[in-house]
Amino acid sequence: MDFGSDADGMSEIFQDYKPHLVCVNEIDDFDPFHTELRKLLEAISIKHKATGLKAIQNNENFRHVDEETLEAISVMINTPSLWKNRSAIRNTEGSDYDMCTAVRTWKKEIIDETTAKVKEETTKRVKEETTDYDTINHVKNLIRNEGFSIEKALSALGVPSDKHSYYAAKLKTMATK
Repeated sequence: MDFGSDADGMSEIFQDYKPHLVCVNEIDDFDPFHTELRKLLEAISIKHKATGLKAIQNNENFRHVDEETLEAISVMINTPSLWKNRSAIRNTEGSDYDMCTAVRTWKKEIIDETTAKVKEETTKRVKEETTDYDTINHVKNLIRNEGFSIEKALSALGVPSDKHSYYAAKLKTMATK
């Protein structure tokens, strides 16, 4: 480290440390790490593997994680709910946190979120299909009973003009079947 002429003895205080770059995804053996850094690196590494959550849930190293490491894991694996809900995973002794419990909570959250999303998408699709079905039937009735053109029927039903070509194509497809 070069402190220049204004160093005032700073070079004696600081040492030149060689940087060590670590690619977490390429570490196979975390045994050389003996501090909380091990848990952080392992959590980051596990996150990118298909068996990630299960690996954390069954790993005794994650039963006791200190608050600072928990916060770092939450940030590094992009799981803000882990930090926000940390009181729910505090160990009974109260000094650290149980990531194994956190994983069970995540799994439930993921299942609940996925289920809600699927229900929402299914409901939306059913509503759209029902609306399409009803609109097409109304258009057919206006064409058959009133002699309307497709455009006139769609306009009479209040269908937005940007949807006219969509319904016209659907009606023509149905007519050719």
